[in-house]
Amino acid sequence: MPSGNSGTERPEGAGESRIGPNAILQVAAALRAAAGEEAARRVFAAAGLEAWLDHPPERMVPESAVAALHQALRAELDAAQARHVLQDAGVRTGDYVLAWRIPAPVRTLLR
Repeated sequence: MPSGNSGTERPEGAGESRIGPNAILQVAAALRAAAGEEAARRVFAAAGLEAWLDHPPERMVPESAVAALHQALRAELDAAQARHVLQDAGVRTGDYVLAWRIPAPVRTLLR
C-alpha cells in the first residue's frame, strides 16, 4: 500500500504475492471514466489507497492492495456500476498488455 508520495508499498506487503501496477492504474482510469474524480477518490480512500490516484504505483503492488480496491469499489458503488468499472478495467488492461507486452509478430498472429 502507498507510503508518502513515492507510490511505493509498505514493508508489510513484502512477503505476499504481487500484481502488476495495471491492476490499480486501469481500475483508476475506468472508475474516473464511469463515475468521475470524486467517486474515484472516495473508492480509493475507502481502500486506503488514495495516494495512488496522485502518485500511481510504478512497480508490482501487494495482492492485498488490489483486493482492498475491489472490495471498496463494490462497497461504494452499486453492483451494476461496479461490474461496469471492473469490466472496463479488464479491457483496458488487456489492451495495454496487447499493445506493450506482446511482441509485434505475435500480435499479428493473434489477430
